[in-house]
Amino acid sequence: VEPIPLAPEHGFTAIAFALPKLLREVGGRIRELSLDSAWNTNGSRYEIYALLGEVYGSGMPLGYLLVQSHPGSVAGGKERLIGCLLAHFKSVWNIWPLFTLTDKDWSEINA
Repeated sequence: VEPIPLAPEHGFTAIAFALPKLLREVGGRIRELSLDSAWNTNGSRYEIYALLGEVYGSGMPLGYLLVQSHPGSVAGGKERLIGCLLAHFKSVWNIWPLFTLTDKDWSEINA
């Protein structure tokens, strides 16, 4: 597991990590990325974002972002945290997808 540095965001607690073994094996083949989130799935109230890369027709996990928002959180904070996650894969792992997929979460779309 490779920790991903995140800029502090007022009102948020977050942790992100990449899966370097998988990235070394298939990183050069990734042409499509998908980012999806799930919330209210654990007792710690962290929302989880999963970054998946398409490899040979299947989605492969590349990294994760766990975010917990607190009262008084700053607008756009979650979007900036997602941006840090994506920037890491672009700069460190040289992933430049041809296509990206998200759902209706504006934080995902704007990042």
